Amino acid sequence: TDLMSAAYGLDYDGQHLWMVGGTHALTLTNADCPVPGGTGVHHTPVNGGGMDDYAKCDGFILAFDPATYQLKYGTLLGGYNYDMLLDVAPDAEHIYITGETRSHTHYTTDLDPDRYFQPLNPNGSSRDAVIIALAKNMASPTLLWQTPFGGHNSERGWGVATNATELYLTGGTASSFWDDHPLKEFDLDDDLDFFQNIHFGGNAY
Repeated sequence: TDLMSAAYGLDYDGQHLWMVGGTHALTLTNADCPVPGGTGVHHTPVNGGGMDDYAKCDGFILAFDPATYQLKYGTLLGGYNYDMLLDVAPDAEHIYITGETRSHTHYTTDLDPDRYFQPLNPNGSSRDAVIIALAKNMASPTLLWQTPFGGHNSERGWGVATNATELYLTGGTASSFWDDHPLKEFDLDDDLDFFQNIHFGGNAY
């Protein structure tokens, strides 16, 4: 399956080991990407990328039984260009995933108007960070939320963490506030609240 990267996370109650990453594989069988069969399951075994160059890659999401290592669920997630999932963090009700995309169509959709959503940038040589949430229900691992995150230059979601009330994302950006990056200061009245809204190094790619 030409695995490119992988990250792991054991869910809140220890019932499933989640794995995310990226692959060039074009068509995966049901053994590679099993579907639990629920009505809301997100499931696609067909890669929108391919093997013709490095830019063709889809993210993948897998769930294993942590005792037997039986593969219980698998899906590809991405658009027509390079997509990679880099970290996963479950809580009691969700599986949160972050990564990056160079796709600019056929990837992220505003699934719920009450959740934060940012349209994909017209990525060519740039990329967007992405945030994804699945329902932690192995009978029906429904895709609940997916959004890009970043400005007009390149962003990457490196890590995600969660507790009962908050979601934390870390990554990298080549965008500054004038590049329409949604950077926000936590507390305008606290001088000890470090905030930097200008990108000072690297490049835009």
